[in-house]
Parts: sequence; C-alpha cells; structure tokens
Amino acid sequence: MSVEPVAESLRRLVDHPIAAAADGGDDPLVVSADAAVLRETLRSVASLADAAADDGDDDAPGCVRLCGPPAALDAATDEFRTAARAADLVESDRLDLRTVDDRTLPSVLVAAGRALAPVPLPDGRAVALSTDESAVVSAVRTAFAETVAAGDRYRLGVPAYSRLLEELGSEVGSTTREEFAAALDAPVTVRGPDDTLDEIDAALLLGARNRAQLYELSEWAESVGLASRATVSSRKRRLEAVGLLATEKVATDVGRPRQRLVLADESLASVGVSDLVRAARSVLVDPGAR
Repeated sequence: MSVEPVAESLRRLVDHPIAAAADGGDDPLVVSADAAVLRETLRSVASLADAAADDGDDDAPGCVRLCGPPAALDAATDEFRTAARAADLVESDRLDLRTVDDRTLPSVLVAAGRALAPVPLPDGRAVALSTDESAVVSAVRTAFAETVAAGDRYRLGVPAYSRLLEELGSEVGSTTREEFAAALDAPVTVRGPDDTLDEIDAALLLGARNRAQLYELSEWAESVGLASRATVSSRKRRLEAVGLLATEKVATDVGRPRQRLVLADESLASVGVSDLVRAARSVLVDPGAR
C-alpha cells in the first residue's frame, strides 16, 4: 500500500480532491470532528459551484456528503455567509449535511479515487496522509458512508444565500442587495467574534443608506426566514439609541405613516461598505466613544 504525506494549506488540501471529483466517480465524502476541516470543505464546495456557474457549465462536484458532530458543525457555520451559502448548496442538492454525536470522529476525505486524513495546523496549513490504493479507498468509503447514512440531517437555521439576495433586490432595491452582498463578502465580516453586529443590523444600515422603508425590510426579513418583524424593529431601536439610525415619516393613503430609514451620521453614506460595517461595530462596542 502506498501512503503519501501531504503538507499545504488546509483549503488547498481540501480543494484538490473535491475539484477532481467533478470529472466523475463517486460523490465526495467528508467526515470530521474538526470545525476547521468542515468549514474549509463548505467554502471549497461553494467556491467550486460558483466557478462552475460562472463558466456556464455543470463542471462541479456531485453531492458532497459532509458529516460531523453538532458542536463542530455549529462552529463551522457560525459565519453567516458560510451558513447561507451552505443552505444554497443543500437546496440545489450539491450538499448533504449530516450530524453524528461522536466527538472522536477522525478527519477523513474520500474523493476522486483518493482517501485523505487531514490534520489542520495552527497556522492555517495542514498535513495529511493520502492514498489512492483502490482497496483501501473503497474500504474507507464504505466504512464512513455508513456513518454518514446513520447521521441526522443538520439544520442550518439560515435562509439560502441566493434567495436572500434575490428577494432583497425585489423588495427593497438592487443597490441595497448589491451592498448587502458586499457586506457579507467584506474582509471585515458582518458577524464578528464580539457578536455586536450581525446580518440584520447590516441590512438595516444599508437600507438606511439607500433610504429604504422599515416596512419593506421587515417584510423581506420575515418572508425569507431571516428574522421576525419584532426582531427587526428591536434592532432598529437599538441602532437608533446609539446614534447610527434615524427615521422619517412617510405618508400613506390609508393607515398610519410608515418609517423611512436614514443614517443618523450622513458621512457614513459615502464610505465603502467595509468601512460602514467597521464604523458601526465600533459604535456598538463602545457607544460612548461616538
């Protein structure tokens, strides 16, 4: 049996076999109790699916079966964009997420006629043992396919990324949609480790920058399953209280006036999306510093 040591970045180590699986063969299978392995696999599958869509072909891996313990999957999907993109992949049958209550589960990736056992390092690299010995690969796939099949479906609890943006554009406007997508993709992530600002806050701030109505954003958030109207209203009041948001009344033909969202600090209307997210987070962390 030939076993080869591999050392490179964890992302590249995961990318190679999953990308190679697009050429045919069995669907990729990944099991791990390590959140880093699960997270990079999710990002790899999303990136490969995006690249295939951009090229206008179906040259993407089949349904990737991914399995881990609940706590590891929770940690792997704690960043909103990763979770929302994973929800996209589940809806399009590109991803099957399963969970098993086994924190000792080893990290194993089987794809494109190869089995790997990756071990992430603290600096973002990873080492792995890899083999393409057909008997070994078959035995590993069979053993862990049974583990995945016995697992429960993992529920992400977030709306699919493409539906989130599509309905935001329809309900609120294309500019807000594009800026919200940019915020989710920004180097300064929307949902940070301090949990001071998340995707709901970002949608409100970007809606305010584009003078959207609170009613429109609330309708969108509730219809896609992002947040209830009550949650959106509560977040709006919090952003008002720290001096980030303000509202204007909008007259209607029937009923009470609606509220138009505006930025309380007009200077934030012209900054980049990343700078807006960064500024809002700093205010929420220390309101007195404003």
